Amino acid sequence: MKQSQQVLEWQAVARDKGRVEGRAESLLRILRLRFGPLPRDLETAVRDETVVPTLDHWIELAVTSLSLADFRAAALL
Repeated sequence: MKQSQQVLEWQAVARDKGRVEGRAESLLRILRLRFGPLPRDLETAVRDETVVPTLDHWIELAVTSLSLADFRAAALL
């Protein structure tokens, strides 16, 4: 059975959304584990980001930053 182009596009959008949401949740978890409770504006900024490479970069920064202030400065948040 052949799938329509529209269904394939919807599936791709759903996959991309899942990747973004998964990375955002992972990033927030790393930040909380390393630095404790997070400011609401930071959580909102992370959840609002939709570019996977940006989230991947932020995850690397979260792992390597010495403080939450250092992370925010490097991530420009």
